[in-house]
Formats: sequence, C-alpha cells, structure tokens
Amino acid sequence: MTYEQAVYFRLLLICGYTEELDAFVDAALKKQEPITDIILNLAFCGSDLCRSLSVLKEYIQQVNESEIDYDTVFQYVLSFLRRKYYDEKMPIDQLIDIMFQIAYGTDKYFDEPWQTMYLLGDYYEVAKSGYYYDMDDIMCKCDAFLQNGIPLDPSRLQPVKKESKIKKWFHSIFKRQ
Repeated sequence: MTYEQAVYFRLLLICGYTEELDAFVDAALKKQEPITDIILNLAFCGSDLCRSLSVLKEYIQQVNESEIDYDTVFQYVLSFLRRKYYDEKMPIDQLIDIMFQIAYGTDKYFDEPWQTMYLLGDYYEVAKSGYYYDMDDIMCKCDAFLQNGIPLDPSRLQPVKKESKIKKWFHSIFKRQ
C-alpha cells in the first residue's frame, strides 16, 4: 500500500465508506507475498472503523506530509466520486456532502482542487435556495469537476435569471383562467 492509497482510504473511512478498503485488503491478502505489516494490521481491524483509522494514521505518519503526492490522492478520490455519482446514481446532495467531508479531511481545503470540493456545497445550497446562483450552471460546474477535475471559478458563476414583475403578473393572470 502506498502512502497516497493510505490517505485515500483514510478519507473514505472518515466519510463512513469502508467497502473500498475492505476490498483492497482482501485482494492484497490473496495476492501479496509476503504480506506487509499495514495489510496485516488492517486485516486484524475487521469492521472496527476507529481501529482502521488509527492504523492508517500511524502508517501515514511514518512519512513526511510533503512526500505524499496529493494529486494522486485527488485522482483516487475523483474516481471514487465519479463511480458513486454516475454508476451508483448517488443523489447530488449526498455527493456534495461527501466532497465537503473529504476536502475538510485533507487539511488542504484552501488549495485547489480540494477547495472546489470544499466550496461547491456552499454554492450548491445557495443555488438550491433560488436566490443568487443558477442551479443549471452549478450542476454544469459540478459535472465538469467530476468529469475532468476542472476547478470552480466563482467569478464565472451565472446569477439566477429573475422574471420581471410584469412577467410574473402576466403569468399569474393566465394561471387563474
């Protein structure tokens, strides 16, 4: 297991997703000769989430933080998010929440691409309220981020297209008939 994979699995465990790590450990137990200490320790954790997090944290602390390639971690995370959203049809609300938790878990949420993951939830909630940002535009930006990792540029977000008072009045008259 690489340190990047360990960071990735730690981020997923923070969000409560254990399946990825379980599958990885099972595959490593079947293929690896000899079995590494980290895989063995994770295998003994079973379904104990706190113990697994502790083992991963201890493993990650063996290396300097600057030696971990967070671009690789991001590619793992992006692949996970794509699978959840497109293949498993996860609702966007849930996906946005996971993106926030993962970005916050990295402590790099002021740096791109983690910042987009961190802030997209705020912009999505504002658009959902219908007051400032156009929901179609936010969904387009979210899709571009999931497809290609394109960072969100808040200055390019489209405002809501508001109807004039005359159009609202006109529509209300014809709705009554």
